Amino acid sequence: MKADIFGFAEEFHRKYPKQWNQVKDQWDGVYPKVEVTIDIKAHIRSPGAATLPAGIPEQEVKQE
Repeated sequence: MKADIFGFAEEFHRKYPKQWNQVKDQWDGVYPKVEVTIDIKAHIRSPGAATLPAGIPEQEVKQE
């Protein structure tokens, strides 16, 4: 498909304007070769607060 649904071209243009001018006419060929690294950081404040504990029958779980 090679569709830029996440808008990488816009972000690349914004962050690297000089390099964008060199590749903008060939973006359709450059884009499929782009490697993306995703760095996710998450903090779980209250694990289990939204669900029942596993392995314990529901009738034995005390509601607070």
